[in-house]
Amino acid sequence: MRACRVCHGADRLCAGLGRLDEKGWDEVVGRMVTHGASLTAEERNLAVGWLVSRKPGDKPPCP
Repeated sequence: MRACRVCHGADRLCAGLGRLDEKGWDEVVGRMVTHGASLTAEERNLAVGWLVSRKPGDKPPCP
C-alpha cells in the first residue's frame, strides 16, 4: 500500500482485485516500478502475492 498509494487511491486498487492473476499483477507492479514505485524485489513479490490473494470488496483497503 505504501508504494501504490503514492499515485493511486484505494478505489483504483480495489477496481482491479479479482480481475488479474499472478502474471497480470506482476506486469502491473512491474510497470509501477518502471514509473518510479519504490519497491525492492522482495517487496514486489510480496505485493504481487497480496494482490493475487485479495477479492473485490476485501477490507482493507476497499471501502
